[in-house]
Amino acid sequence: MEVRRRQQNKSHVFFERWRINGPILFKAIICLLVPPLIFLWTTTCLSFSTHFNYPRRVWLLTWLGVLPVVFSAWSAFRNYKVGLDVRWAVSSTILFTVAFFLGMFVGDANYLVNMHNFYFVNSLKSYSNIKPKEVTGTQLMDAGRVVFAEGTRLKLDMGMSFTMWDTYCVAPIHAAGGDNPEGPPGVGHPASYDLWAVGKNCCSSDNPEFACGEYNNPDARSGLRQSNEDQRVYFALAVQQAEAAYGITAKHPIFFHWVEDADKTMQNYFTKGFRAWVFSIFCHMCVNAFAVVLLINTFKYTNRALFAEEKLPGHYMHGHDGGHALPAH
Repeated sequence: MEVRRRQQNKSHVFFERWRINGPILFKAIICLLVPPLIFLWTTTCLSFSTHFNYPRRVWLLTWLGVLPVVFSAWSAFRNYKVGLDVRWAVSSTILFTVAFFLGMFVGDANYLVNMHNFYFVNSLKSYSNIKPKEVTGTQLMDAGRVVFAEGTRLKLDMGMSFTMWDTYCVAPIHAAGGDNPEGPPGVGHPASYDLWAVGKNCCSSDNPEFACGEYNNPDARSGLRQSNEDQRVYFALAVQQAEAAYGITAKHPIFFHWVEDADKTMQNYFTKGFRAWVFSIFCHMCVNAFAVVLLINTFKYTNRALFAEEKLPGHYMHGHDGGHALPAH
């Protein structure tokens, strides 16, 4: 009597139903749902107002997302100690870890690029009909959005730059009417140039003429407060160079981005940040789902090799000690 083995069909990889059982599906569902939830938690904590209101405590809140990673790693170690298959446990640990750290990176980057600008400016006051000659920097220290009086313009020919890897550009905001830096203070120009429009990499050290923001828009006469603290020191150095070059004084300089509509520009920061948050979550869900599909179709085989031959019952009796046959007596 001849025993025939069933011919294996190894020309395909995906979805052999007779190999995908309940335990595999359960593990796959965990890997499909938990990593996006970890990513959602970390990006949400770091992207929105919690990060602005509680810049230190938010990190403790975010690190709660590491708990599934720790539990999965412990489960993998426990399975390994008792001799069980650890492939799904190790894979879930990797997916959880990637989701956690990637979510932290994306959330923090989104906050620094978009959301911080929105929350910072929104926390400050809004002023309207401001005349540069009649106010000082100390009077507008809490200004987030400023609408200047009719006729306010940028003095582009008094632009200046400071270069530290990037080029930081500044130009004074003034009321049209013929400023004359050579005249005495209070005659033809303000006693102190405290209001400055700023921008990065929109001028050069060879030609410091200001060309940042909406400088060439005749309808622009609004300022949106510059919010990056790391860049502020370089703008201040550019102002100091302008003081030396043009013989002017800037006692308490404050910096604005020159725009037509400060409220709309501020809202655009939130819109961009929210879209980036949604898009990053969607992309992570898609990539994670693709990874889970690959894991399903890899781990559905009982042995570790994807296309290895099936082992016959009692195969462990054929030899031992590294797979060498027992010597004949």
